[in-house]
Amino acid sequence: MVVDAIVIGAGPAGATAGKQIALAGFEVLVLEKSSSPGKNKICGGAMSRKSFADLSLPEEIIEKELSRFVVHFQEQEFRIPNKNGFALFDRESLDRFLVKKASEKGATVRTSTLVSDIAKCSDGLSVHYRKLPEREREEERARIVVFADGTNTLAFRKLQVGFDGRPEHTALAAAYDLKCPDNNLDSLDFYFSEEISSFGYGWIFPKRDLVNVGVLCLLSKMKHNIRSCLDRFVVSSELGSREIIRFGCRLIPQSCVEKLHDDSVLVAGDAAGTADPIDGGGIFNAVISGEVAGKVAVDALEAGALTADFLAKYAGLWKKTGCHRLFQRSYLLQKLALKADVNMGVFLKQMGFFTRDTSIE
Repeated sequence: MVVDAIVIGAGPAGATAGKQIALAGFEVLVLEKSSSPGKNKICGGAMSRKSFADLSLPEEIIEKELSRFVVHFQEQEFRIPNKNGFALFDRESLDRFLVKKASEKGATVRTSTLVSDIAKCSDGLSVHYRKLPEREREEERARIVVFADGTNTLAFRKLQVGFDGRPEHTALAAAYDLKCPDNNLDSLDFYFSEEISSFGYGWIFPKRDLVNVGVLCLLSKMKHNIRSCLDRFVVSSELGSREIIRFGCRLIPQSCVEKLHDDSVLVAGDAAGTADPIDGGGIFNAVISGEVAGKVAVDALEAGALTADFLAKYAGLWKKTGCHRLFQRSYLLQKLALKADVNMGVFLKQMGFFTRDTSIE
């Protein structure tokens, strides 16, 4: 039996793509390796209030609202108001909500399902997977597959489509959730210094009863073990005595992707390299890319045209989004900082980025 579509990964991009395809009445399977969508995801869990509203996300998942961010350098800091404010949330709650919406529209979601291989076949793609913790391999065939399986996407490893994962294109982030009941922290804080990250930053994001503290660094510029950098940062921030609730690491794309499609193939979210190259934020971009990918998949299924030529419209539509325009700006700034061989934050400060207009959208 051949299903209409398979989506690999039930994060923001995958859940959104699955919902779009199901809305059109097509049979779609969403395969997620974790036992619960968003479980153990390393994510600051912050979004502008405007983006939060644009995605029609539920107010009840918001854990804290803030109206500014602060950028710290060794010799000074910049306190930058945001007139729309920020919403902070638990990533697992967000992902569960998006997956629930996909299920309500008719998508079949299978958790604890690890996709191990894919292969082209006469009627689309063959997707090989196993239900965890079993080892027996199963197979489904689909007319089209949307890869929303993250930075280390199977699409590139097998088909040379999507994000390539090279060290000069990839950042590594490590973070702790620290217990902090009834915290009164009132800003998103970013820290730039060579001691924290040679090309990246440290962050402190408060939630309802915890604080998310992390460090990000471009892999090709990394000089020290990422966890040791994180531990030093936590101690220097005076949060060292807090109980660690959770630790995790995550690879984050930091570069443009040359190829977003092939016959019966689309990539979305981190698999398509949609995260912002400056701050690593990717949730909003992932949702938008998943929405565009889902709509293009529907067009292809309706037209019976699953060729690379037809699916090329995905790249064109993605490039027309506001997300992509902002991504292009960030990518250019990152390339200039790398050429100047200075930390991203230092480069932005030298460019007057934090002093021209301290009130941002």
